[in-house]
Amino acid sequence: MFSRVAPVREALDRWAEKDLLPAAQIEALRAEIEEEAERGGQRLARLAVAGTGVVVLVIAAGVLGEWLWPRLGPQGQTIALILVGLAIYGAGLGVEGLKRWLPVTYLLQTAGLGVVLTALFNSNLVWDRQSPGAVIAGVFALLVPLVTVPVSVRRNDVMPAMTTALGFGFVAVFLNRVTLLSGDAILWILDGIMAALVAVVAWGLSRVRDRDGAEWLLNGLVLALYVALILMLATAAGPLDLDDEAFWAVDVWLLIVAGLCLWGVHRAPPAVQRDWFDNQLALCVVVAIPMGFYTTLELLDTGPEGAAALVAGIGVMGLAYAVQYRVASVLAVSSLALVLAAWYYGVERAGALGAVLALGFTAGLLIWIAVRMGRSEEKPRGA
Repeated sequence: MFSRVAPVREALDRWAEKDLLPAAQIEALRAEIEEEAERGGQRLARLAVAGTGVVVLVIAAGVLGEWLWPRLGPQGQTIALILVGLAIYGAGLGVEGLKRWLPVTYLLQTAGLGVVLTALFNSNLVWDRQSPGAVIAGVFALLVPLVTVPVSVRRNDVMPAMTTALGFGFVAVFLNRVTLLSGDAILWILDGIMAALVAVVAWGLSRVRDRDGAEWLLNGLVLALYVALILMLATAAGPLDLDDEAFWAVDVWLLIVAGLCLWGVHRAPPAVQRDWFDNQLALCVVVAIPMGFYTTLELLDTGPEGAAALVAGIGVMGLAYAVQYRVASVLAVSSLALVLAAWYYGVERAGALGAVLALGFTAGLLIWIAVRMGRSEEKPRGA
């Protein structure tokens, strides 16, 4: 039974105790949610069976490939991989048409495109750059996103984002196979495409007026931001030659994403607002914890004091936000940041006793916050 049914059951119990609804209506609602829970369990079982079938299919393909692979030769292997990837992608499209097991269909389509992309990346082992075979592979790589993105936009809200994210890999293959551009130049071009894409998606979000119209744009923006993190790291380490300092790009990315999450929660138009912005913000706090330690200890060389202060500061800011706006996910990870900062500083500077004192102080702070939250919940509305 799905956990999402449990809050409804608890609400019905409260309403029954307070006589807010007739007993007959309460029982009818109980029967309805139990029926929905049973249907949900059946859907989950079908999904598990279908997912297992996909795994078995992949294993079968692997066994066949192990037998057939040595007999094909390099060119035949590349072509075979492309055909297998297209077949998996086509199977995903076919299953999606049945409107069932949608997560499996998305997995099939993404896996199929991933296989095609892998084959095209490996084509450099078969054909030299700008040779006829390489040009054909490069043009085909460019056609894949140009065809699949429009197809997915018309069908669902998930695959447009996935195909767009994978599209950066296909564009990289095209540039590598058809031109003689260096790897650094290709990275700069991909950065430019990413900047243009984010600008276009932001412009599209500013113009949407209904939630359905914003869904695939939001999904695309989220995945684009995660692809942007990879591009920023690659650009900092490659063309900019920053070595370890390339990780400053992660700090910049975190600030951008956290700012966008806050905008999405508090300033975005109603059609763009989503509950999962809070979870993305919590994920930013999770990533900020190790990055806070790395930035202070490795990039700034501040010592334990600076590291503990920064991570604790992240925790305090997160707690202040979570307490004010009642965001459980941010509250949990911000508490973790405080605990880790206290534990690290106590161990580094004062041994076991220092760790105990630091953790004790953190525990007292968290308990005080919990008491304050409890008192605010007990106040009547409008107090």
